[in-house]
Amino acid sequence: MGSEGQSVEPIEITRVEIPAARYHPPMPSQVAFSEVKWKVLTPNTMEQYLADLEAGEASINAYYGLTTQGYENLSNNIADLKRYLSQLKSIVKYYREIDEEKE
Repeated sequence: MGSEGQSVEPIEITRVEIPAARYHPPMPSQVAFSEVKWKVLTPNTMEQYLADLEAGEASINAYYGLTTQGYENLSNNIADLKRYLSQLKSIVKYYREIDEEKE
């Protein structure tokens, strides 16, 4: 039937890989802490404060107290937060460097 004599040219298939664009979001801005004023109240300073308060010479403030253990816990929590952020920053830096090598 008529397929003898006709030649079929082979089709060339080419595969091209185009990597997806990598998105590197900017690092967040640095933390700007607000000033915290500390005043340590001891029995002596508290006695003086109460005397000044009764005489109308002291500012009226609300004071928050921490036990020694509570202050230690607060300090440890802040140190742990600093450690976590430092490790997170190292991980981000590591992956950015890998991506730069591939590009």
